[in-house]
Amino acid sequence: MTAPTRDIVAAQVKNLLASVSNRPNAQVLVQDETTDLQNDLGIWADAKAALATDYTRIAKGYDHGTAVTRSEAAKCDTVKVAIDTVFKHAQG
Repeated sequence: MTAPTRDIVAAQVKNLLASVSNRPNAQVLVQDETTDLQNDLGIWADAKAALATDYTRIAKGYDHGTAVTRSEAAKCDTVKVAIDTVFKHAQG
């Protein structure tokens, strides 16, 4: 697959975050990129780090994608930072 646009990666990351959130309105919350993963979506530190596997799966779905480390994933505090991290890795 060729290099993705940020919008394509954003949609994938938002769907992922909504699916792992324990909030009933997560699908709406993830549309706002300032949404906080911990306070708004209930995705706590260990769960944020564990998302590295899913972020990597998204990034490596593209030709030059690279792995997202647990450390990088743990630092993602908002939807925007998560999207930007995965997008950077999807670009190689």
